[in-house]
Amino acid sequence: MRAHVPPAWAKASILLLFLTFLPVFAGVPDFSLTVLHHGDNGAFAMGDIDGDGRKDIVVARGPQPLQWLSYPSLQSHSIAEGGDIWMEVQAGDVDGDGDCDVLAPEITAKQVFWWENPAKGGDRNAPWVRHPVGSWDDGFPHDFKVGDINGDGKPDAVLRIQGTREFRVFLNGADGVWQTVRLNLAFGNGEGTAVGDLDGDGDLDISDGLVWLETPADPVHGAWIRHDFNTGFGSPQTRVAIADVNKDGRMDIVVSPSDTSLSLKTAWYESSTPKSGPWIEHIVMPAGRAAYVHSLQIGDIDQDGYPDILTGADHRGSKEMLIYYDKDHGRGDLWQEQAWETPHGVWQAVLADVNGDGFPDILSSDDVNQSDQELWLSSGSRASIFRSAGPDVESKSLQDSPPWIFRKGSRRYNLVGKRQSDVSASVIVSPEASPYFK
Repeated sequence: MRAHVPPAWAKASILLLFLTFLPVFAGVPDFSLTVLHHGDNGAFAMGDIDGDGRKDIVVARGPQPLQWLSYPSLQSHSIAEGGDIWMEVQAGDVDGDGDCDVLAPEITAKQVFWWENPAKGGDRNAPWVRHPVGSWDDGFPHDFKVGDINGDGKPDAVLRIQGTREFRVFLNGADGVWQTVRLNLAFGNGEGTAVGDLDGDGDLDISDGLVWLETPADPVHGAWIRHDFNTGFGSPQTRVAIADVNKDGRMDIVVSPSDTSLSLKTAWYESSTPKSGPWIEHIVMPAGRAAYVHSLQIGDIDQDGYPDILTGADHRGSKEMLIYYDKDHGRGDLWQEQAWETPHGVWQAVLADVNGDGFPDILSSDDVNQSDQELWLSSGSRASIFRSAGPDVESKSLQDSPPWIFRKGSRRYNLVGKRQSDVSASVIVSPEASPYFK
């Protein structure tokens, strides 16, 4: 008997029906690399330094000068000559005069300073005046965050001192006088700090990813209450972010490992009763996926209305940039991974819309002197399509959760989702050394 062969239109209909039920992820951006400077590590911040309506790049690469790069020319301008500034730098209007100032801890001096923007006077190359914020005694100033802790409308600063259990809160007071509050309330002597309003009372609280500190109405004289929620994470070395991951109007806590050979999970935690708990854990990156993770940033990278998560591994690990896209319409239980190997590794990555197209870009560097300072520009709406099924992508249930989508084995993918046979050849880029960055 002759076998029945369906006509071509029937095959097409069957294929269309199959593809209808195959989960298709919306487009995710491609990224192209520009090297801002060769041979240095460092940290980044973004702010409109020159008041032209476009955000500029602040670069700390101590002991080199603290600088800002005007966008789009990337021409460099000096803020401070030398200084041991390379861990974290922040930008904001410290003195309330309408322009963007710069704040950072200087490691050797064991002091936090802020530099006053002279652009208000019309000369972008005029000297920046340095002002003291506060100091610390022992330990290493690993994390440095800025936000309005006491609700007076002025930016305050929080310093996490690695090697101790201490946070130092610097409150921006009247007439340029800063008050220091010492809090020996961290869970361990590791790293990790984020600020955000976790209890919904209108002020900013502090978290190290394992506990969170409830800010009192009077941060100087009031009692700071510690709430433990994630002390079984596996390491006091964390990176932390606070954001409304599932868009329910409450702040959640995102936690990844940091500076450890342990391949721990990255997860986010939610609670409708944050003071008493419980906190519910949602896995983003399963344990075993990456070691020596160091960065953590939250932002709507693909501009689909839901927050995504950026992390990465430094030169001791896989050197990968790792982005997890929320493909669960804000529920935060299904994540699509986009991964590529960077030239040196991902130690300090910052999400920021550098070119003003509405899509976050990535500023990144590794923590060795042979590293580069990198700008990864998003392609924006010119996006690639990823599917959640196929011979090289696998779904797997973990801890009775919906399936996590992850890459099998040691295969790597380029930014259009095609498997590459050579693991080391991950993404084609066109690095350029900026002639303006001196």
